[in-house]
This record gives sequence, C-alpha cells and structure tokens, in this order.
Amino acid sequence: MALFRDQVVVLRLYPYRDRDRVVHTLSRERGRLGLLARGARSPRGALAPRLMVGNRLEVTYHRGPNASLGTLREVSLVTDHQGLQGDLDAFASLEVMAEVADHLAHEGSPEPALFDALCGGLVALEGGAARRGLVAYLVAALAATGLWGGGGRCEHCGRPWTEEIRELAGEGHALWCGRCAGERGSPFPVGLLLALTRIAAEGVDGRVVLTGEQEGRAIRWLTGRVEGQSRRRLKSVAFLDVL
Repeated sequence: MALFRDQVVVLRLYPYRDRDRVVHTLSRERGRLGLLARGARSPRGALAPRLMVGNRLEVTYHRGPNASLGTLREVSLVTDHQGLQGDLDAFASLEVMAEVADHLAHEGSPEPALFDALCGGLVALEGGAARRGLVAYLVAALAATGLWGGGGRCEHCGRPWTEEIRELAGEGHALWCGRCAGERGSPFPVGLLLALTRIAAEGVDGRVVLTGEQEGRAIRWLTGRVEGQSRRRLKSVAFLDVL
C-alpha cells in the first residue's frame, strides 16, 4: 500500500460511521483529494481542531491502488484561519472560496495554480477586506482553470468590444457583444470588466478598489461562471448575500 505526503487545504467535512470523518481537500500535486480521518469525531481525538475548513495541512496518508479514499496517518497544521469565525463576512467568504475550489478542481490531476490561488485568497481574508479578497480569488481561480472570460474581446465572435457588453447566463455567464447577443442577456458594466481585467493581471495584492456595489456584481458574475462550468449550485453564496 503506497504512502504519500502532501500539502492540502481542507474544503469539506462529512461524518462517517460513529467516530470518523471523510475530508475533502485540495492538494497541490493530486488536485481534489478525499481522505478518511479515523477517530476525527471522537471528543478525545487530536484531529478535530486541525480538520477545519480553510486550514492548510501537511498530511501523510496511505492509499491502495483501487481505493477511492486515502487514510490519514499524520497531520500537522501549516496555517489556521479559524480566527475568521469572529468576522461573519470573512468567514462567509472563506466558505465560498473552499466550495469554489471543490467545484473547479479535478481528482488525480496536479492543481498548483488553483492551490496557490486558494492559499493566497485565504491569507487575503486576514487583512480585513473580505469581499475584495474574494473577488481577486475568484478571478485567479477561474484563470487557473482556463475559465476566466474577462478581457477585451467578445467570447462568441472574438471581436474587440466596440459596443455594449451583455452577460448571458444560459451560456455559462459568458460575455458577448451586443451584435452577438441581440436582446438576450443583461448589460455588463464595461468599467467593472476593465477593473476585473486589472485584478487578473495584478493578483490579490493589486491596488484596484471596487465599490461595494461593484464587488457584489463581480461576485455574482464570477460565481455564476463557476456554477455554469460545474453545473452545480454554490450553496455558500446564499449566506454571503444576506450579510
């Protein structure tokens, strides 16, 4: 039975049997990775405080050739973001980040760019600008998986923008020019697209500042693209909307 060592970020936790948990993680080298944590639900266990959504861990696990899950052997904490629980906006953004990574990652494939985007986004939440960090992370995550649709051209015909931009929800929230979209879709602000394009180039440490309204519009569009690709709803976004 092969033994592996890797860094992971915890994305989701599920109860299993009486005392165990199934832990869904994002691994730099192996993409989406499921691990069985024996005894993680035991009140006397040492694993529970480490296995929290958003935590970055160094793990050792074994996995058989035909097993769907690895089994944790050793866990050490690299970064703990649980202090964000006192900031509802930041913690809600953390949940969205983790769920987006879970939707976009592929099992068994290296995901270094997505892993780095997630780690950078989680660190940005500690700085107190949760929505700004979330927007930058969503742009980076979509770019890492080839789904970033912002830029200077219509996603349908490829022509540079010369007229209004329209967002088509039925086409995976793609941005088309008015000529291609016709009366379909809804207008997308050109100023916001330019700002997001700058964020895509500068990353989470860039100096682009969005208004609260722009951040909300950007999050709706970017998470819509994730849902359009994965064909699954992002359940965590609903909580973010009520804050």
